[in-house]
Amino acid sequence: MRAHKRVNGEFIGPHALVVAHRTLPLGTRIHVRNMDNVKAFDVVVAHRGPYEKRRILDASPAVAARLGHVGTAHVELFKR
Repeated sequence: MRAHKRVNGEFIGPHALVVAHRTLPLGTRIHVRNMDNVKAFDVVVAHRGPYEKRRILDASPAVAARLGHVGTAHVELFKR
């Protein structure tokens, strides 16, 4: 995977622990928990999205791996 350009001009690699959210301010720390396996940790909102209406966030590949999912998952968010 290659790096993607963030909305502020910085680049994000696939190993970054970041998510995209439509409305939370960039830089916001949130606690994300996978409801299927209860794995959880803190991430930073670093991009805008997702543009699919049924999803609440897009996760980098590193975040998805730590949460133990591929594709979509039921998650719960807590603002830190």
